[in-house]
Amino acid sequence: MKRFVKAFINKANIGATGIQVSVLQHGDTNTIDVSWRDLQTKTNLIHLVDRMQKKKAAPTRLGSALRFAVRSAISSTDGGRPGVAKIAVMIVTDRSQDDVEGAAHEALTAGISVF
Repeated sequence: MKRFVKAFINKANIGATGIQVSVLQHGDTNTIDVSWRDLQTKTNLIHLVDRMQKKKAAPTRLGSALRFAVRSAISSTDGGRPGVAKIAVMIVTDRSQDDVEGAAHEALTAGISVF
């Protein structure tokens, strides 16, 4: 996962008026490991991703993770810029053990593209 995120950061037009990155992990608990409030430079984002600790294995709950992203990480209180397109890329290793359709509908209703 870190390799993918770092490759994205290195290729993207990162900056205050460009692409901004937030990274969440899901497992027994959902966490925001890199927030849109963090300094949005390639160097800083790579540093923050390198410092992330891998979560221990837990049942895949993609619906819960997506709801967390919509309600927490993507909100303006966590640095989300109003009026700017938001995209959620979910990286999972197994089938979800919870409802994903409802969470995806919630994300689309909030104007978030989900991949």
